[in-house]
Amino acid sequence: MKRVGLSFLLLAGAVGCKASVNAEAKAGASGSSADADASFEASAEGEGAARADDFAKPKAVAAGPDAEATIAAATGPALLGARRDLKYQGAKQATCSCLAVAVGAPSNSAFSWEHGPPIVDGSRQLVIGLSSEGVSCSENVGLGASYKGYQTPGNDVVVMVERAHEGRPVTSGAVIPRPIAGGQVYVVAAEPGSPFGGAIGDTKQRCKLELPAAAAGGATERVALAPAAPADEEPEFDEVTAQEPSEFVDSVEETAAGEEKVVQAPETRDGFFLAFHPGGSYLILDDRDSAAKVQGFGFGLDVLLGGALTEGLTLGVILGGGTHPNPKIEGGDLEGVDLNPFHIGAFIDYYTAPASGFHLLGELGYVQIETTGSDIDSLTTQGLLVAAGLGYDWWVSDSWSLGLFGRFGFGAVQHSQTDTKQWLLLPALNFTATYH
Repeated sequence: MKRVGLSFLLLAGAVGCKASVNAEAKAGASGSSADADASFEASAEGEGAARADDFAKPKAVAAGPDAEATIAAATGPALLGARRDLKYQGAKQATCSCLAVAVGAPSNSAFSWEHGPPIVDGSRQLVIGLSSEGVSCSENVGLGASYKGYQTPGNDVVVMVERAHEGRPVTSGAVIPRPIAGGQVYVVAAEPGSPFGGAIGDTKQRCKLELPAAAAGGATERVALAPAAPADEEPEFDEVTAQEPSEFVDSVEETAAGEEKVVQAPETRDGFFLAFHPGGSYLILDDRDSAAKVQGFGFGLDVLLGGALTEGLTLGVILGGGTHPNPKIEGGDLEGVDLNPFHIGAFIDYYTAPASGFHLLGELGYVQIETTGSDIDSLTTQGLLVAAGLGYDWWVSDSWSLGLFGRFGFGAVQHSQTDTKQWLLLPALNFTATYH
């Protein structure tokens, strides 16, 4: 009995020891696994946080042109085109007509960047910033100036500036190509009549900008726009870079053959005004106290001289004359008799839109009609003339336009010798040649 009990105790002890050993082994294994998992998770979280920080924070870049060249070679320079993240914060002194302009590197103190300055290839690219805010200007600036686009005629780069429009974002600058082989950067108005962009004092001339020095390894070819690379491919930038098109689309005009158009001086309807109106007319003198009436066809010339108050609105002096040979009177002819009207007065001429050739004209002045002939004494009729007309002309150069003009004159006149009072009716159709 004692032997049986002793055996039982030994067996129970062995089982207990084995269970204890297994439990400790399992506990040890579980603890090691938990420690390993915790270490791995901590490591993963740390690396993930580091990666997140890497994406959230800008990389520190060493200053200097070599560093910029290295980044540009690795990632490609900024795309050409308008930059809506750029604001001009330079001096408010006019560089061009009614416009402050700066051109240079992105780090130029005149530029303020919403997300930091981009990297550009200084040997082939420039940044241009512009603003009309706070710049002295004698013209009506409206909502101000906005960058529109650029052209590259020859070796030059010509930047076009337009009037800002309601509901359209104002753009204060762009990344543009650097001119090649001695070319220059010019600024011009993108639309006729705009005060922005021409040379100071003469908006019909291009405004030339002072260029900063080029970075090492100047460009030998124009930086071109190329189609965008597929989404799964990175763009390649060779020695002469072909860039993806910018998300900010510039309007660079080209001919049907794909050649860039040469920028012409903009046509404007301001400043000195000179016009010639040759044409034909029909004169009617209607006696106010009887049924007598004299009428006949003739021809003449009006000359208008003045100056524009604003774009398209001109005040000045008009003088003109003509002749109407052999007019009819009461169904018969006055053989050898001529009616020779002359008028002088003030006029106002108004083009309804700067880009349009449609215009309206009004005149208030003095009129005199000489009746001459070999068989009669010279007679003079004179009085007040009011006239109005409308016409349309087309540009034939940057300063001259040609067109057609319809005019109707009405006067209250009186014979100097007989005191006979008459109404004067004078409809006319003229050709026009106008210098603006």
